[in-house]
Amino acid sequence: MTVQATPSRPLTGQGTVSSILRYLDTFRNSIERLLDERVRVLDRSGATVTVTNSVAITNLYTFSVLGGTLETTKRLRLTLIGDYLNNDGAARDLTLRVLLGGTVVLTTGAVSVTNDAARRIVRVQCEIAANDATNAQAAAGTVSLGAVDTVGGNAPTYTDRLGGHTALTKDTQTDLTLAVDVLHGTASANIVFRKFAAVVELL
Repeated sequence: MTVQATPSRPLTGQGTVSSILRYLDTFRNSIERLLDERVRVLDRSGATVTVTNSVAITNLYTFSVLGGTLETTKRLRLTLIGDYLNNDGAARDLTLRVLLGGTVVLTTGAVSVTNDAARRIVRVQCEIAANDATNAQAAAGTVSLGAVDTVGGNAPTYTDRLGGHTALTKDTQTDLTLAVDVLHGTASANIVFRKFAAVVELL
């Protein structure tokens, strides 16, 4: 006696299989686009770095961007949070810079900051974008220095510096160092920059 199994749902032919495959392919493409468009955190740093009593250019943060990360259309976004104290009795100069592969992509120049016993909050934010190639980039960013006592409250902005570099030619197929550094115009124990946190994101 021969028993033949009968499917609970009848098969409807090759057309149904093709439709399922097309659906799965569309679904896969959608997932790939979502993954490509997500913001990825590449690095976080919560270590405090204190720079004082020096007129040497001093590193606050460094991250190695692996070759191929930017591809031809992606962006890096760097954000750094710190504070600054000038309690030296007179206005003093402060310079902050962002560098990629040793090239300055954002700088405040020497900003004259008035004397005060209170600290000022500082935020550096810089984006570096591939310009449809692996050897062409554009960068733009801001450095914000808060008014006196912004560390403890909501005081108005003291100064914002907007800058950038629109003709970068770094080979992003190789590893490149992304860095932030600080330069005091006067060496004094009463002039202090503190970096608290930094994060690098891939967009």
